[in-house]
Amino acid sequence: RGPFRSSHNWLASRLSFVLNDSTEVMDISEDEDDIEEAKESKSLAEDLFHILPSLFPPDVPLPEPTIICHDDLSFHNILVDDSGTLTGIVDWECVSCLPLWRACRLPSFLVGPDREDPPDATRYGTEDDGSPNELYTEHLGEWELTRLRAVFLEEMERVQPGWMGEFRAAEMKVDFDLAVQYCDSELSRKRVRGWLRQ
Repeated sequence: RGPFRSSHNWLASRLSFVLNDSTEVMDISEDEDDIEEAKESKSLAEDLFHILPSLFPPDVPLPEPTIICHDDLSFHNILVDDSGTLTGIVDWECVSCLPLWRACRLPSFLVGPDREDPPDATRYGTEDDGSPNELYTEHLGEWELTRLRAVFLEEMERVQPGWMGEFRAAEMKVDFDLAVQYCDSELSRKRVRGWLRQ
């Protein structure tokens, strides 16, 4: 349960929880569906354990560097005044110290689908009161978010190139982290298995 001195140890611990939970279900459950689910989760966790050292070597210099990371920088947690000046960030109770590869990610308010071209309002209908159609508003938000993401990454490249280096280099590690997170989820297991086959 931590603290962990390396990414390898952190991820190995999380996979151990999946293996232990799956084994327990297989040992005590009488429900065939639950047992089958547990077998699939265990198999996937074992496969992830097998490739763990190739992405996260166990023999890195210890302790591995970490930084404090607010994992939910959403619009709900960022406070600004009437002029748009940042006045505070709230919801710090679940903050973690994370390895650089995991912490150097887009803040959650910048995560979303890409939309390269602005939506044309004339191609959308309007609501009964004449306001823009809800789908148009959604697509406009996606386009604005895409532009804001580009500005954010450009600014980070200028003021913090080390952060950008971690951001660019960590794609496979971030995918592995997500695979560990969802390997015991019935809804995500197929996608994780597909990722492993790549």
